[in-house]
Amino acid sequence: MRNTNKPILFNCTTNVVGGGVKNSAIFIRQALEFGDFPWHFAISQQVSSLLQRWGINLDLDSFSVFKTSPARSFASRKAILSLVKSLEPAIVYTMAGPAYVNFPVPHLQGLSNAYITHPSWEVVRLQDNLLNTLRHLIHVKIQYLYSKRCDFLIFQTEFARDSYVKRSQFNKSKTAVIPNAVDENLGAKMTVIKKKAPPVKIFTPGASYTHKAFQYLPAIAKELKQHTSEDFEFLLTLPDGKLLEKINKDADKLGVMDNITNAGPYNYAEADELFANADIFFIPSLLETFCASYLEAMLFQKPLVVANRGFAREICRDYAHYIEPADSKQVADVLAQIIKGGGPDQPQIARGKEIVNSNLNHRYRYQLIAQQIQEMIKHSANL
Repeated sequence: MRNTNKPILFNCTTNVVGGGVKNSAIFIRQALEFGDFPWHFAISQQVSSLLQRWGINLDLDSFSVFKTSPARSFASRKAILSLVKSLEPAIVYTMAGPAYVNFPVPHLQGLSNAYITHPSWEVVRLQDNLLNTLRHLIHVKIQYLYSKRCDFLIFQTEFARDSYVKRSQFNKSKTAVIPNAVDENLGAKMTVIKKKAPPVKIFTPGASYTHKAFQYLPAIAKELKQHTSEDFEFLLTLPDGKLLEKINKDADKLGVMDNITNAGPYNYAEADELFANADIFFIPSLLETFCASYLEAMLFQKPLVVANRGFAREICRDYAHYIEPADSKQVADVLAQIIKGGGPDQPQIARGKEIVNSNLNHRYRYQLIAQQIQEMIKHSANL
């Protein structure tokens, strides 16, 4: 495939939390396996830590680790630009834009930030005061303006691409849709799934963002105690911060502290055990592009409860249970019915496998992106 002696710079310096870290590390693992380009990897400290846990050697000739995201640091932006000038790569591929850098070489950029592609006023209004709302809007506007500093864009859904192109007037012919993927290595160590001992574990993964709708959990937990006699716990994966403090404060006030546990950000290298031990996946997010946790729930044959939004229905189809996250009574009723009925039946498990198999795995996703890089190299003189 290779037709250049120049390196390809993979840039994931802005990927510092959640699925972005995981996807970046998986992409690098695939790139090293295929070896089809002379790669150089500009990575965040978080991606570096995950790669090292996977036993991947970070050769200094191939890796540059950035301790601070360019989203927050002008020094990091300057350092990335300096790296590009030193390497003189044929292409820069940014995993998840914006990159916050105007590169002097052709720039292929992934764009999966739903705030940029299809913003929602419902989510904007979740800010706790007017000042924070204004700050949020300014921040998103800056991200949006930076997102256009590229030559070609990759989106994860048609909905995201169409929404962004309509807003930005970006040339649609210089875009592509390559969906997110489920890690084919997940579940490799999974044994037969059995009903777990109490408490019922309601796994609620995600980073510390208001659009994830975790702030509704205390009210949901209180309501669920009135809907079921079963012992249960919501298992969060949040870092310390204001959102977790609010959840704990509300949980204490409502008397449900024992029903909400925070495990902190989890080590994706140990995801098999965490996913297998869950009884229910609860993902109430109000704004997403393509949440891989939806597919992970299906892969592990778990009941899945998600917000009733178009982006979720596009991926989950008829596998998931749909709820309104702010309606604690409705959510509790759905969760109580699942607790009573147990896991998915065989037709539902088969349907989940069908949906998972209809999506990409990371190996094929890498190949599609590599093809796009190859096309950019061919036509870079025209950019």
